[in-house]
Amino acid sequence: MAAALLATRAAAHEFTAGADQYASFVEGASVPLSWPPALVCLVALGILTGLWHQLGARPVFLGFLPGIVLGIALSTFQPALADLAPHVAGLCVALLAASGLPPQRALGTAAGLIAGIAVMLGALDEHPFGSLPISIYVGICFATLLIAVATTALVRMSFDRWGEAKWLTIAWRTGASWCAAMLLLALAFELRPPV
Repeated sequence: MAAALLATRAAAHEFTAGADQYASFVEGASVPLSWPPALVCLVALGILTGLWHQLGARPVFLGFLPGIVLGIALSTFQPALADLAPHVAGLCVALLAASGLPPQRALGTAAGLIAGIAVMLGALDEHPFGSLPISIYVGICFATLLIAVATTALVRMSFDRWGEAKWLTIAWRTGASWCAAMLLLALAFELRPPV
């Protein structure tokens, strides 16, 4: 009782001391969450990982995590057309998920690698490494991982709930084909000749 009477007012959830870092983190996290090519590329990767559950998530994420780091490192060189990388990589990953190919470790790792590189290159387009606060990089990485992992978990939960039903596999493959269609349309729009 004495401790309660002597306690001062708490400042829970007060971000004034780190408002700049928090705002930067949120700004970074909003990039993959609000930019459709990155979001759809990551959803396609999650669908592929969930469909290839016989391998587990490890092969895909063994490529995905280094891909994120490589994408950040490659942003230093500001490659031309980096903003189109998620379109192309996502299209490849989505087509792989929609194809119905049997799971292959090397292919899963390669898909994770190119998706990680592409999303980071696109998200950091025209921002070489070191030009942004570290909290922005942390935010982008956090949201990138969140989208891929959450989609994988959703696919796996559906299989856990309804079993290995053929219709469920077809439904997720159809979702992957929709991802491919969205990315193809977005890529065509980006590559249209100027009017």
